Amino acid sequence: MLRFFRQIRQRLLTDNPPAGSRRANRFSKYLLYAVGEIFLVVVGILIALQVNNWNEQRIQLNRYEFGIEKIHKRLFASSLYWETYQDRAQYQIAVIDSLLDIPDSIPPNRMVGNLLVLDELIRDWYVDAHLYLDYLNFFPTDSVQFDIYESLNRYFNGAYQDLEAYYKLKEEESFMHLLKNQNMPICDLIPGQSFKNFIRECSNTKVSTEQISDLKELISTKEFRARLQLQKTRCRNLMVTESTPESPVLETIEDSFDFLNRHFYSMEIVGSGTLPGSWDNGIKITPSNKEYSIWQDTVTLKDGEIKFRVDKNWNFNWGIGEMDQDKLVFGGPNIPVKAGTFLVTINLDKKNYELKLIP
Repeated sequence: MLRFFRQIRQRLLTDNPPAGSRRANRFSKYLLYAVGEIFLVVVGILIALQVNNWNEQRIQLNRYEFGIEKIHKRLFASSLYWETYQDRAQYQIAVIDSLLDIPDSIPPNRMVGNLLVLDELIRDWYVDAHLYLDYLNFFPTDSVQFDIYESLNRYFNGAYQDLEAYYKLKEEESFMHLLKNQNMPICDLIPGQSFKNFIRECSNTKVSTEQISDLKELISTKEFRARLQLQKTRCRNLMVTESTPESPVLETIEDSFDFLNRHFYSMEIVGSGTLPGSWDNGIKITPSNKEYSIWQDTVTLKDGEIKFRVDKNWNFNWGIGEMDQDKLVFGGPNIPVKAGTFLVTINLDKKNYELKLIP
């Protein structure tokens, strides 16, 4: 197009008008030529600005989609952790009932471990999604982006803060803090360790008869029993939660971005129970339905522990339940296995798994 206008300008200068009108037309020709040059410069600037604007919009869109994808992934993981919390809550209620109703039936060396697991209700709350909010440059005039902004705002400044304030114990309210004040030994829960195994290993810690006597006396006080009742109420409320606080945000994002969903496209078995014996590199297993919710493969294992995970990282992983070891729980404890060749089946819809020994 620019070449076309330039040719017109050249013709204006080179055309030979009649001799009598040359002097009169010379000025008008140069004026038209100058106007043409100015016009071309202006058009060029406008085109350059438009191209630059398109590039900026493309960069911002790519950045926005990157941030949305990361936020969606982390909020999805956070929503799945509610299964973990509900599984832990069931175990904690059983512990609290024993402490309230039949404290004398609890072996003295297991008292400390039983109290420490009560601090572990929502230990793994996965909320680093806020780290990616800076990638989202919201435009108020964009209705889609505005809906997402409103949904994220309600979550981070409303639902999340309310639930965190209710379920997360402050340091001075924790049972660990109480035990420290009693000069009791403290055990650390190892990632992947079940409550049952933790309590058993913690029972090997030396505790004097006097310390046990002081602890039993503390447990019998009205103040301590009230604290146990409060924790039991928290657990019960959590167990009846049907819709996670992340669900509305996830639905809003998925309605706007077709490429985001809640499917998993890879799955592997990792752990000391695999032949590689590694928690870093796993054994891939194959999906057996188009929804990627059932996975099945033949795998040779050895004595040890395993977990199932997605995408070679720990954002999405599954273990066993605290109360039901046949249950598949997101973020649950490691799964103990024996040596042999098994047909491994994972059903994410029914939340169970099976290791069928192949003779």
